[in-house]
This record gives sequence, C-alpha cells and structure tokens, in this order.
Amino acid sequence: MEQESIRLVDNAPGRYYIDSRCNNCGICSLFGNSNFVESHSQTYHYVMQQPVDAFEEIAIRKAMVACPMKSIRDDGRHWN
Repeated sequence: MEQESIRLVDNAPGRYYIDSRCNNCGICSLFGNSNFVESHSQTYHYVMQQPVDAFEEIAIRKAMVACPMKSIRDDGRHWN
C-alpha cells in the first residue's frame, strides 16, 4: 500500500512540489540545484524556486523520474 503523501509547506508556490515521502537523499538537487534545497532540519528537500525557463523545467522533470521515493510531484496547474 502506498504511503499517504502531503505537500510540504516549505515548497515555493507553483505546480511542482515535494511531498512528505521525501527521504532527503538529495538526488533532486543533482538535477536542479537552482530549484531544490535541503530543509533546515536536514530531513527533506523542497522546491525553493519554480522553474523560470525550459532548461529548469527539463531538470525538474528529470529529477521527478530519478527520485527513488517518487516524492516530486506536479499538480498540473499553471500558477500565475
């Protein structure tokens, strides 16, 4: 059974976010170091900045595929 996930409140507003399943492995930062950052508690990562261009969008998408916990999510909405 899949663990219930909750959008972390630290995430920047926008379509991409990291949920509560994050195990702080840091793989996301390897793909998008402009978009992901480790929490102050050093227990999870979160989206500190939504992508600003196509390059960052691709990096986030690659991080989503690489994430072992599948905790990087896309809510599908385009935020303004």
